[in-house]
Amino acid sequence: MRYARLLALSLLFVACRAPEPPLHMVKLPSGRMLKVISVTKVQYAKGSPALMLKYQTDLPMTDETALEREAKEIWPNFMIDVEHEKLPNAILSATSHPTGVFAPHSTSYNFVLQKGANGLWQRLPPHR
Repeated sequence: MRYARLLALSLLFVACRAPEPPLHMVKLPSGRMLKVISVTKVQYAKGSPALMLKYQTDLPMTDETALEREAKEIWPNFMIDVEHEKLPNAILSATSHPTGVFAPHSTSYNFVLQKGANGLWQRLPPHR
């Protein structure tokens, strides 16, 4: 009887858990698969808009070096989309897997890029 209650409680936890966002898989030139959560246009109250790529990463949010390597691999492909939209800003948002049962949450690390007057893209320093 005790095991039946534990099983029922476990099933209730699973049933109440919010679903993970649907992921769109994109193959990078390296052959690695990128788990895209969304691509959205971000409009700021002040300043120019940006195109934001939110993707799920398996890397820890504390490993900034590895996250930067991953963003550098993704950027050439995403840059095509940003330039097609004729936007001067871009955001690559590395997002962790959601954790938690009743209120799942994840963390993100953003790379913000801006197109200079010379036509070259540069990463803006992170805000701390």
